[in-house]
Amino acid sequence: MIKTLTKKAALVLLLFIPLAQMAQTVVISEVGFRSSASSDDYVELYNTTGSAINLNNYTLVPSVGSTVTITGTIPANGFFIIAKNTAQASFESSWGVTLGASVGYYNSGNVLSTTSGVTFTLNDASATALDNTTGYGITPGTRLYQCPVGSFLGNNQSNTSISDCNPGSVESLSVDDLTHWTVSIYNNTWDVPRINHVTPTENLIIKNEAWTPAPSDLVNDVYISNSSYINITTSAVTVGGNLYINDNGSVRITSTGSLSVTGTVYHTMTGENTNNKYNVWSTPFSSTTDILGTFTGVNPCDVYTFQATTQEWKSDYSVPFSTTCNGNSVTFQSANVISSPEGTPDGNMDVGRGYFIPGDASNTTRTLSGSSLNNGNINVSVYGSSVSVAGGNDWNIVGNPYPGGLWINQFLQNANNASLINAVYIYNGNSGAYETYNPTSGFVISACQGFFINAVSTTDGLLGSLNFTNSMRSRYSTTFRNSNQTIYISMTAPQFSDNIQIVLDPNSSDGLDPVHDAFKLPNPNNFNLATYIDTELFVFNGIKPIEENQTKTVRVYVQTPDAGNYEINIDSLNMIGANIDVVLEDKVNGSFTNLKNSNYAFSTAQSETFDNRFFLHLTNNVTSVSELTNELNVSIYTTDGFVNVNALGKTNIDKVEIYDVLGKITYLSNKSNNSHIINVEEYQSGVYFVKAYGENGKLSTKRIYISN
Repeated sequence: MIKTLTKKAALVLLLFIPLAQMAQTVVISEVGFRSSASSDDYVELYNTTGSAINLNNYTLVPSVGSTVTITGTIPANGFFIIAKNTAQASFESSWGVTLGASVGYYNSGNVLSTTSGVTFTLNDASATALDNTTGYGITPGTRLYQCPVGSFLGNNQSNTSISDCNPGSVESLSVDDLTHWTVSIYNNTWDVPRINHVTPTENLIIKNEAWTPAPSDLVNDVYISNSSYINITTSAVTVGGNLYINDNGSVRITSTGSLSVTGTVYHTMTGENTNNKYNVWSTPFSSTTDILGTFTGVNPCDVYTFQATTQEWKSDYSVPFSTTCNGNSVTFQSANVISSPEGTPDGNMDVGRGYFIPGDASNTTRTLSGSSLNNGNINVSVYGSSVSVAGGNDWNIVGNPYPGGLWINQFLQNANNASLINAVYIYNGNSGAYETYNPTSGFVISACQGFFINAVSTTDGLLGSLNFTNSMRSRYSTTFRNSNQTIYISMTAPQFSDNIQIVLDPNSSDGLDPVHDAFKLPNPNNFNLATYIDTELFVFNGIKPIEENQTKTVRVYVQTPDAGNYEINIDSLNMIGANIDVVLEDKVNGSFTNLKNSNYAFSTAQSETFDNRFFLHLTNNVTSVSELTNELNVSIYTTDGFVNVNALGKTNIDKVEIYDVLGKITYLSNKSNNSHIINVEEYQSGVYFVKAYGENGKLSTKRIYISN
């Protein structure tokens, strides 16, 4: 009696479990195709249970085409690939994956149908339907999302490319429970359609899309994938569950709108993967962001921010703070941490402040979480200091406070900000160099990115506040060149790169101009390229446009960290015409290299600093001198104060002439000789042309640069 009663009770309980929940132990998690190789098409299954399941005699039934009878086992919480017609090794090679022990594989032998418009139903061995792809899923909480499900549109489905699929695993959603999303907006249109629900019951994935919600759009969890965003202007929008912002996803609010999240916001960004490379982080949350709780695995002694009033690196911990750094016990005291008026040391990230935090091989993807995203006007104090450090003084470290991009030009051209700063300095953790951007840069500061600014003031103490506003916010990460004539010069080595910009701007001056010039913030790796204005180093050097037949010379600062080979080159030119020559002089070698024609290579035997070796000569080359010729076998070059013209063969040079760019002759010698050495110490610096005549009227003409 007891046994019988127990069985009946169990049966009654089972009857109250929804049939869909009972059946869906295995679901269709992904449909993928290769327009270039249809034999690599597949349907992927996922086991939602903690036990392996024998799939023998399970069937995959297409709406058009033949039924696939499956053979094999799907691992616990694992995947199973039903391939169209390719061996596993070829499949892995084609898709660029390695299917491990958690993935089963079955080659259908060309039975699997990938006809345009097909949908699939998965049945177990007793012909009970477990899942189908009609309408993106049949019950909430069952489907993994990678490639689109629902109607399989074959080669017409442009956003099922290889970059959108990952056979045999799940694209990271930065969610502990990846089971499972049910509403997936994936229709390759610009705006996500309206989602008008009385209650937020469905989840939304924004993939390659923009969602412009209205207040009536109610959803539960929302996941913003890479390069996608929520776009809000004046609406007050509520997300009923959690909000997941993936790397390079963003929330963009451009006016008075707002976004409230009932659950938790998870903002994921990818950082450096070694502990000797730094990222500079900031927080998008107005709520508390614990530093060490967020950036797990880092050495607490290697986490820094910057105190502007004293121009010193500091920590941000409540004192006394005792910890272990590299196996040693350490206690932080008040002298080690930030202090008033700049902040309160409490172990939490301050809004609008940047933090240097090393990478970690086990935690390359960092997830910042909170309950309230920053929005609207945010002010960050800027301080001046009389303390001089490398590259100047008045350095402040700040951070993008928003969960999305920030236009640099909008930020710097804000009337209030323009009175305080003229550039931003973004640290590149991979290269160990600072990348500098000025108001004409069309670049974006990414979400969670800290950066340096240098105040244009000689006053100590509080100088004012930087203004961050919604009008500066952007979801884009595309970079643009500015609208001025700009020469981008780089110095490179196998593992390093640094650059400067020389901007020809009619509103600038050839001397120090705080509005157009930006100080050089030296890179900590001792790999540095800069220009001099007076005795200071600059990364942006604004000068007036070069007039016709005029040469302007810029002294260049070079620092190399080790013995090795280095190269100086033109990275790119913006609106620089063919008439502008960019010539690098190396006084040590006595060489002149037109960087528009070739790069300049040099080497050092040790770490070195050169502050009077390299010079850039910029010439607006409008000349009446005839085209260059090379009929004679001669060598024409300059050394300090002299022009050397030497015959390389046995014949003599019968005549030598030197002209300026206007065609005016400045030197003439009719003396026939194998070698001519001409003193040009009294010449003005600039471009000249040397003509050498030989027997039978042969002529060689070369453009030279005289620097005095």
